[in-house]
Amino acid sequence: MPTLSVCLICRDEAQWIADCLRSIRPHIDEIVLVDTGSTDGTPDLAKPFGPLLVDFPWCDDFSAARNAGIDAATCDFVLILDPDEGLSESDIVKLPGLMARSDVMAHRLTQRTYSDDSRLISWQPVATPCPEARGMRGFFDVSQIRLFRRLPSIRYEGRIHEDLEPSIRREGGQIATSDLIVHHWKFLTHEMRQREKSRQYLALSEAKVLERSGDARAWRELGQAAHECGELERAVEACRRAVELAPQDIEYRLNLAVALAAAKSHREAVRAHTEALAIFPDHPDLLAVLGEAQLGLGDHAAAASTLDACLRRSPNHFRARNNMGVALLNLGRLENAEEHLSIAEEINPHSPLPPMNRGLIALRRGHAEAARSALSEALERDSTLWQAMIGLGDIEFNAQRFDEAETWYRRASEVEGHGADVDVKLCSTALMLGRPEEALRHAESAALRDPRHIGILEQVRRFVESRGGGHS
Repeated sequence: MPTLSVCLICRDEAQWIADCLRSIRPHIDEIVLVDTGSTDGTPDLAKPFGPLLVDFPWCDDFSAARNAGIDAATCDFVLILDPDEGLSESDIVKLPGLMARSDVMAHRLTQRTYSDDSRLISWQPVATPCPEARGMRGFFDVSQIRLFRRLPSIRYEGRIHEDLEPSIRREGGQIATSDLIVHHWKFLTHEMRQREKSRQYLALSEAKVLERSGDARAWRELGQAAHECGELERAVEACRRAVELAPQDIEYRLNLAVALAAAKSHREAVRAHTEALAIFPDHPDLLAVLGEAQLGLGDHAAAASTLDACLRRSPNHFRARNNMGVALLNLGRLENAEEHLSIAEEINPHSPLPPMNRGLIALRRGHAEAARSALSEALERDSTLWQAMIGLGDIEFNAQRFDEAETWYRRASEVEGHGADVDVKLCSTALMLGRPEEALRHAESAALRDPRHIGILEQVRRFVESRGGGHS
């Protein structure tokens, strides 16, 4: 029977390493742990599981670290894992069958990353509770080569998002796809450590595109890393370059469209989606994000039509289902909106978005207390929802409690990435509180951020000028 080495690289993985090694130790022949400079005792926590420890000075190159582990391994096959990953026992017992296939050099496994954030592209709900989800409500899948024969010619390439496939293809090796799942708990990693990793990945991605300026994948990886770090303009630029280099790749086009939508470049996002849909007309994620961009442009009828097309293909697409509720709310079809939001809440009962939008429907109907309850529930789930803060401010504004309304609007203005609607609301309260000059400043800010508000600016400017104020 073929033997199996599990190879991991780690640095400061005390949160994960013992659980990871404990789950795999009884089923494999060898553990190779490449430590790239831990300071939290990770190697000591690993020692009870008998790994071969390799000290590897970090050189800003994940492939070099991976290859050091492969070089130290002694078994017939190598399985690559990260410390925040694991396999279920029902999948581990299938490994011998995969290794017994003499015609296959490597196997793709499915990396299943768990997350409660149903706004993520390709997120889907956990259908039935399972221990591997660790309480998280959904996941997204990515196919990756993780199991392969230990041969001198099979090596990782690329300093980040390292890849085995080029070396396997050069050998003419067959790559098979299995149904084994590598469970990944990235989003349970301590927040500070996750931020540190994100900045590291961004720096390495920048170095990679300098080395491989004509590599579409490298540009896509830079775009993803920049997006994760909140550098949206940089993300758009990198994703656009990836599409230029590989215009027929659906994932590159989807990454560009998502980056444009996140950067609130809605008009350009609609163009990018339309071009992508001409090539991939039935892709539900493209349709979902196109609908979101159309919402950003205020074209609610077009958004409803696009999102309906998405939901016909993917009924449990949370992002599309929630945004369909938003589109119908803005079209005044409140009962239909509530139906979609109810389904969205069934798909992800812990998301703050359906209760927030239910609260906005209640506000539209004049049910202030029901609106307050739903919007407060949404803020308890996510304290950065500026739209919910606007809704709570509107409740106070409608009751002519302008000071309280202004408090909510100012709180919304402190949230990074808030929309121009916040400036419009602050403009309104400033007028009601007798501060026309301040109202004009807010109106100017709203129009600068969103040209649809130029009409409001002109009205406020005329009002201020009529009172003998204003500025050039």
